[in-house]
Amino acid sequence: MKQLDLNKTVAALVEEYPELLDIMAEIGFKEITKPISLKMMGRVMTIPKGCSVKGFDLNDIITKLNSYGFECVYGSQETVAHEATEHKEVKKDDRTPEGRELLLRDMIERLNNGEDLESVRADFVKAFKDVSVREITGVEQHLIDEGMSVERVQKLCDIHSALFHGRTEQEVMAEEDAQRGINLEMGHPVSQLRLENRIIEKKIEDALKANAEGNREAVFQAITELKGIKPHYAKKEELIMPLLERYGYPGPSQVMWGVDDEIKQELSRISRTINEEKWYEQERSNVEGVLNRMKEMIYKEEEILFPLAMENFTKEDWYHVYEDLEAMGASFVNKTFKWQEAEDFLAAQTASSFTNGMIKMPTGELSINQLNIMLEALPQDITYIDANDHVLYFKDKMHIFPRPKSCIGKLVFDCHPARVRPMVEALLDDFKKKERDHMDIWMKDVRVRYMAVYDHDVYVGCVEMVEDFSEVFKERESK
Repeated sequence: MKQLDLNKTVAALVEEYPELLDIMAEIGFKEITKPISLKMMGRVMTIPKGCSVKGFDLNDIITKLNSYGFECVYGSQETVAHEATEHKEVKKDDRTPEGRELLLRDMIERLNNGEDLESVRADFVKAFKDVSVREITGVEQHLIDEGMSVERVQKLCDIHSALFHGRTEQEVMAEEDAQRGINLEMGHPVSQLRLENRIIEKKIEDALKANAEGNREAVFQAITELKGIKPHYAKKEELIMPLLERYGYPGPSQVMWGVDDEIKQELSRISRTINEEKWYEQERSNVEGVLNRMKEMIYKEEEILFPLAMENFTKEDWYHVYEDLEAMGASFVNKTFKWQEAEDFLAAQTASSFTNGMIKMPTGELSINQLNIMLEALPQDITYIDANDHVLYFKDKMHIFPRPKSCIGKLVFDCHPARVRPMVEALLDDFKKKERDHMDIWMKDVRVRYMAVYDHDVYVGCVEMVEDFSEVFKERESK
């Protein structure tokens, strides 16, 4: 049998076994076989990572590959060490992904051993002048995933500028996007999220610098500001991840959402602790750790999440993401940019959605517009979930908990973090079995009430009502 090294990237394996490209499509990885995907993501993605993104069982994929005559192995540490020794002096005209990775490994070691920066920089430019910045950053991430410390890989940042002629990596990536025909207007959701990432990156770098210098006050200020990352994470979690699940990519939602939560929790914990000077020294390594996790998350967003969305979302999908993104506001930037193409589409859609038709009910009749106005005037947030657990409707005003319009038509479970899903499933299951017909949850002054809805004793859905009672409690206290 032919041997597939699961530690190698998909691009490297396809270069070794060209017939693997069609097989990957057959076993469920059709998207990565597209030329752009293979060139961009294939140089970063391994088969195990791909299973994680797609939500596939790795053992099932290995069994399928076995049926095509491939034996799946993991390159041993001895093999890796042997290859590293064998390729210690890689020819500078080498153009294989493996050769480039070994070159970068060697350059990192040279910098780590104190070799002159300019000497390494000169070799870097010669070897990588015709290589995509995405491949370079992809190889760097691969080295980190293999266990190389972020600090060691970051030593390469000092030699990047020579290759990019003073431009940032993001500027070079934008140029490469343009060359591939991906020209995004400033108002496009991906442009907006990338812009937020640039500001987040700057804040992370400032925090890392302050932490290295032992400047507790500056670190505390930076961590406090970075706690504002919540809306940025919420946008990708609520607008992009659920839609990717609909297109068959549950992995990002299952993995990234949990990591986002861990980052937010760690930022909150650290900000509380280092507020007191006596605890700062023992937290310095934790500060560095969470900041580096945030940097890695930016990489995963821009090299995995956003490209997946760009390849799978329709124009109309992006219009609705834009609509919700604007409603959720900007993170770390002063404003959101208008995307006129989306504005025109949404305006036309709104104009055609309201008619003068009347809805007749047992106790009267209302026009669609009157019914909508009446519902919007009620002092509760209202959401309706049908008998098949899909979100059909929610009020568009007075959001106590923000809801993106993209959740319409989705399973309600997909609109919640993975840790909450079992509770929601259990509640709706109880409603269907008629074991209970409502449930109240209190969060400070806010009540969330879930009510089962039955039509002639048949379960037809659930209404969620959220109401803020803070004013009522204040009045009681004042009496």
